[in-house]
Amino acid sequence: MTNEEAIDYFKRSYASGNTDDERQHNEALDMAIKALEQEPCEDGMEKHTDRQIYDGCIHLMQKMVDYFQEYLEYLGYDLDKLDEDERFAVEISNMEIVRWLFLFHTRNSGGCSTRDFCEKIGIDDSEVVKFEFERDEE
Repeated sequence: MTNEEAIDYFKRSYASGNTDDERQHNEALDMAIKALEQEPCEDGMEKHTDRQIYDGCIHLMQKMVDYFQEYLEYLGYDLDKLDEDERFAVEISNMEIVRWLFLFHTRNSGGCSTRDFCEKIGIDDSEVVKFEFERDEE
């Protein structure tokens, strides 16, 4: 079901009062809400919300760490034999991520503006995100 179909379905089922299939109704409602959250760009393309951009950035940075781990393993390093303090890990604060991702080179890149932006997109400005190698569970 496309976003447009979900919105149309929701409008029709709401107008007629036909909500027999609660799962399909809730699915259509979720899709309609997501479609409404997408802001069209000037050229008509959809763009992500700031929170989706933040979440995508976190995912991408962890992916880079995973690729680094694969590369080291390819070179023959036995990462499982490393002590905890020798393992690769980077902690980056939410404040730093938000500042670099959204506010870099703006007049709003100070602490108060960054905290306000964190609150606006629903993340805790005092937390850090830890990027580290995955351990093989044995």
